[in-house]
Amino acid sequence: MITNDRSRSPRSWKHVVLILTAASTLFAVSAAGQNTDKPPQPRRAVPPMQVTTDIPVPPHDPANPRLIKVFQLQHARAMEAAQTIAAAVAEPDGTRITCAADPQTNSLVISATEPTMKKVTELIASLDTARPETQIRTQIIRVEHGNVSGVARAVSEAFRREGTIAPVPGTNQLIIKGPPDMIKQAIDLASQLDIAGETPSDESSSIRIYDIRHANVVTLRDILANIFCDAATIQAEQDTHKLIVQTNANTHERIASVLGELDRTDEGAADGSVRTQIVTLRHARLTDELQQAVELAMSDDGAFAVDASRNLVIVRGTEAEIRNVEALLETLDQPSPPAATTPPTALRVRVIWLMSGLQREAPAPPADIAEVIEELERIGVTDLRLAAQAVVQTAGDRGEFKIGCAPMLDNPCELRIVGQVRQEADQPAHLDISIRGIEQVPAEPLPPGSAYKPARSGITRSICDLETTVVAPLNHKVVLCASPIDTATSVLIVQVLPGT
Repeated sequence: MITNDRSRSPRSWKHVVLILTAASTLFAVSAAGQNTDKPPQPRRAVPPMQVTTDIPVPPHDPANPRLIKVFQLQHARAMEAAQTIAAAVAEPDGTRITCAADPQTNSLVISATEPTMKKVTELIASLDTARPETQIRTQIIRVEHGNVSGVARAVSEAFRREGTIAPVPGTNQLIIKGPPDMIKQAIDLASQLDIAGETPSDESSSIRIYDIRHANVVTLRDILANIFCDAATIQAEQDTHKLIVQTNANTHERIASVLGELDRTDEGAADGSVRTQIVTLRHARLTDELQQAVELAMSDDGAFAVDASRNLVIVRGTEAEIRNVEALLETLDQPSPPAATTPPTALRVRVIWLMSGLQREAPAPPADIAEVIEELERIGVTDLRLAAQAVVQTAGDRGEFKIGCAPMLDNPCELRIVGQVRQEADQPAHLDISIRGIEQVPAEPLPPGSAYKPARSGITRSICDLETTVVAPLNHKVVLCASPIDTATSVLIVQVLPGT
C-alpha cells in the first residue's frame, strides 16, 4: 500500500459536506458489524498508486481534530478489513472510529483522530498483503505392481478431505488432483502400497483405513506388525493419524478388536510411564477364565487385548500393571501334567484270501463272513473258495506285524503280508497293510479245464500287489479288493480283532 499524504489545508464547509455525503453512500461497518462470506465483486481498474486523502473534520476536541482518509486495498477484501479495523481500533477515550467499505472499488473510508489514524494506517498495511494462493494441480502416476483399484481406494480414503484420487479407466494409472503438498504425500503413499503381491485383486484381501484418536499411530503400527507379521500390510500416516491396513476379512476383525482396546488416552499415568507389552503364552490357552484373571489384574485405566490365533496377550498400562499381568500369566502359563499313559492295546490282524475259478478242492469261505459273501454275490463275484487265511498278533508299542504263507491255488503261490496297526482309546483301529502274492512255476500239469493260466516255466509273476490304509472299528470286516487274475477273481478281506 502506497500512501500519498496531502497537506492539510483549510477547506470550505461545503467541500467537507460533499465528501461526507459521498462517504455516507458507502456501507458503514461498526465493531459489531455483520459477517459476510461473499467474494468481492470484480474490481474496477485502479491507478498504480493508492491515494489517501486527509480532510480536517470540524473538531470536537480542538487539540485532536478528526481526519478522513480513503484507502484503496490491493490484496485484502475491503469488507473483511473494515470489520477487523472497527473491532480492533478505538479512540483513546473509547469512542469508536468510523470505518466504511466500498466493495466496488475495494476501498476503505476511515474517520479518526490523527494519533488513531496512524494506528489504523499501520494495521491496514499489515492486512493488505498478498495471500498465498492454494494451487490445485493434477498429476497422473502409474501403478507398476499392485492392483490399481486397491491402491486408489486406500489413497483416496487417506486424503478424501484434501483432494481427489481415482483410477484411469482401462489403465493401471491413477489421477491425483489437489494441492502440491497433498499430491506429494499421496504419491509417497501410493508407492508404499505399490508392491508386488501386496495389493491382490481377489476379494479375500481388502484395504481399510483406521482412524487413531488417542494412541500414537506409529506405536500401534509396530505392535500390529509384531502380532500379525506376514498376515497384513500396515502403513502409518502420522499427519492424518491413520493406519492403512491390507489383509483378509478375518484379520481385519482381529485388528479392529486389538485397536479397540489399545487406542485409548493415557490419563491414568501421571508420570507418563504408560507403555504396551506383548506376552506370548506357550502352554496355557486364552480361555474366558484366563482373560477374566487378566482383567482383575488391570486398573480401570489400563487396557488389554488378546489374539487367540497366535495365543498373545497385548497389555497397555503403567509399569506396575504390566509387571502384575506378566507375573500372573507366568503363573498360569504352565505345561499341563502328562496324561496317564496306558499300555498299548494288544490287537490281532486277520487276512482272508478268496479265489473263484479254482480247479483244486478248496474249503468254503468261513461261516462268519457269510454277509460279506452275499454282498459280493450281489455284484457278480460268485463261486468264491478259501485260498488262504492268516491271523497274527501284533508286537511292540508300534503294533507291527509280518506274515508269510502258501495259499492253495492251482499253482504254487507265496503270500507276504506286512503292516502296522494301532488304536487310541475309544477310537477305531488304524491299519497300514501291504499284501503281495507271487505265483511260482507249476510242479505238475494243470488239471484239464483250469481257469487259472500259469506262467511260463522257469519264471514267477506277481498276482497280487496291494498297499492301503484302513480305519475301522474292531471286528469289522473290510473288503480290500476284488480283482481279476486271468479268468479268475481274487478277493482280499481284512479284520482287526482284540488281542489275546
